[in-house]
Amino acid sequence: MARKIIGLYHPSNSASTEVANQLFIEISENQIVFLTKNSTSKIPVAFEIFELENHSIESLDFNKDIKADSKILNNYYQETNCFYNLEEALLIPEEKFSPSAAEDFLALIYGNIINHVVKYDKPTKNGSMVNVYRIKKSIHEWVSQHFVLYKPHHIYSTILQTIFSTAQRDIHYLKIQFYSQHFIVACVINNKLHLIQTFPYKTDTDIHYHIVRIITQMGFDSSHSILEVSGNYDASLSLHSELTKLFNQIIFDNIADTDFIDPTQSNFPLHHFTPFYKLAL
Repeated sequence: MARKIIGLYHPSNSASTEVANQLFIEISENQIVFLTKNSTSKIPVAFEIFELENHSIESLDFNKDIKADSKILNNYYQETNCFYNLEEALLIPEEKFSPSAAEDFLALIYGNIINHVVKYDKPTKNGSMVNVYRIKKSIHEWVSQHFVLYKPHHIYSTILQTIFSTAQRDIHYLKIQFYSQHFIVACVINNKLHLIQTFPYKTDTDIHYHIVRIITQMGFDSSHSILEVSGNYDASLSLHSELTKLFNQIIFDNIADTDFIDPTQSNFPLHHFTPFYKLAL
């Protein structure tokens, strides 16, 4: 089954002025996220997170486990985008890309499996890399069944678009998006991407280990390094204190105060929802 752990909705006294016509979905191993937005005003209208409880997504009863408890899914949307936040993805040079080559590269890194679907994104319009990824065929069919004509994407593409749409990164820069059971790291040195990868974790010690290993392998210069964090990250915990010893500067990728759907309903910091809100940029 699935359990709704967060539900934020535009206050009723202003909802009539903000009609949501875009639906954004993010699917990971243990969560499904729904975000609606008005395409004209760009204002988020509703936001929900469902946590999967010992079930794979394709085994869920959509109407009973999700739709019955959702205030979002009873409406019609002109556009639906689904972002797969799944580990099996990698970047390959555009000149080496073909559908068969994508299959081969994924099999080389993640092993051969059957009953999967390979997709690909172009992370940046003028870039030279293609983001290829694979998802279980059963998940693809589950999404296609319940969200007809949706547009598929991978979360790495959104992260890279965010990084390279801003000022040049002529430093040692690490961007981390934290989720409940995994985090995604993007490493940029002198404006060149060196790594984007997903890491599972159970404890803060796991997180610290992976970060130390990454910056050691990448030869990070701590005096000229920046760590940017967002998502499920608590700056009051000891992990934050340990990370301040590794980076010259730690910054939070916050959403704007005005982007909170309903500030009265949430006690989360502004950086908590950034990974989800940026799906709709």
